[in-house]
Amino acid sequence: MSPESWLSDRAKKVELSGIRKVFELGRSLKDPVNLSIGQPHFDVPAPIKAAAKAAIDAGHNGYTVTQGIPELREKLAADAWARIGCPYERAQALADGDVPAMEQALTIFLSLGAIPAADRVRQDLRRVGVNRLRRGPRSSTRAHPAGLTRRECEILQLLARNMSNPAIGGQLFVSPKTVEHHVSAILGKLEVTTRDEAVSEARRRGWLGESTGASAK
Repeated sequence: MSPESWLSDRAKKVELSGIRKVFELGRSLKDPVNLSIGQPHFDVPAPIKAAAKAAIDAGHNGYTVTQGIPELREKLAADAWARIGCPYERAQALADGDVPAMEQALTIFLSLGAIPAADRVRQDLRRVGVNRLRRGPRSSTRAHPAGLTRRECEILQLLARNMSNPAIGGQLFVSPKTVEHHVSAILGKLEVTTRDEAVSEARRRGWLGESTGASAK
């Protein structure tokens, strides 16, 4: 007797789930790379074994949400952004983490001159009871007449050479998006609306010959 004969006609009409269809497709391929649940082909590293045992002993042996543990995802995202040289995006990921991560995000935003983003993190920290917060820019930033950070001064020099955001990012080893945030901060601090106006203002005030935030004469 066939096992299928034990099933009712109604049960036979039930469709396979999406994941089962993917598995069936995978079985039809030649040498597929299987990233689904299964047995690893290597021994589990000792630190992971110890962490798993500690988690079980602490009662943390239930299933996690399908999307993953939020705190772990945020830390992994921040680490990935740091590895590819995207400090603004790294700070955004850290800002959704615990208090130490939020404080680190605040420091990064301030170093980038991203004041609105820094203010949002300050508000979130105050909501969880953290009141002693870093409030201002570094001394080198305060020394500049327009309050430009050292990195903003570097980018202003490159703007004067008519370099694009991707080109600037390539030279400074940061993402074009990070450069865009720096450029926006420069325009705001110089109270201009275009890159050309920022360069003209910097040239008028004698800043383009300076590599750091020294005061104009």
